[in-house]
Amino acid sequence: MEGRGPVAELQRSIICPICGCPFKDPVLLDCDHSYCRACITGQWEREGAGVLSCPQCQQVFERRSLRTHVKLAVEVKIAQNLNAKTAQEALVTKPRRLIGPNTTHCYHLGLWCPAGKCEKSGQG
Repeated sequence: MEGRGPVAELQRSIICPICGCPFKDPVLLDCDHSYCRACITGQWEREGAGVLSCPQCQQVFERRSLRTHVKLAVEVKIAQNLNAKTAQEALVTKPRRLIGPNTTHCYHLGLWCPAGKCEKSGQG
C-alpha cells in the first residue's frame, strides 16, 4: 500500500517517468511535463528522424526547448533530505529511560523490561 500525505506525494512527484528514479537535472518541456535532462535528450535521440515529442502527451515540438526546472530540483533535494533524515532517525538507538526501580522501557522493542535483563541494551 502506497503512503499517503504530503511527504508521500512529494516522493512520488520527484520521479522521472522515463527512468523511474528521482530527477537529475530536471527540465520542463513546453507542455509542462518534466524529465531528467539526460532522459529526454536520450529519448529524442533514440526516436530519431527529428521528431521531438513529449513521451507523456505526445505533443510535438518544432525545436528543442528545455527549461531548467528549478522548483522541481529543490523539491528533489527536500525529498532526499527527508529520506536521509528518516533513515538516520531509524538507525539511532533511542536511550533507555528508567521508569521505576525494577523496570525500564526498551525503545527498540516498545516494551517494558525488567531492569538489567535487556539483551539488546547490553545491560542484561
